[in-house]
Amino acid sequence: MIIVDTSILIGYFKGHEEPPYNKMDYIIDNDIPYGIDNHIYLELLQGARDKSEYNTLKEYLNTLPFYELQYGKQSY
Repeated sequence: MIIVDTSILIGYFKGHEEPPYNKMDYIIDNDIPYGIDNHIYLELLQGARDKSEYNTLKEYLNTLPFYELQYGKQSY
């Protein structure tokens, strides 16, 4: 299981082709479980440019598993 960081998802959504973003294609293509946590969800929605982008992001993000960090902030 992989928790995908906000910066990676933003770059991936924007179509960046650098190695960190290409790993998302690898994760998706190989059915590697991935998800986000509540903080990433919030950060991504706050960054939406308009209501349409907000709704699109929210719809997609709600399809992902949400994970809680076992050790709270010590997990960071």
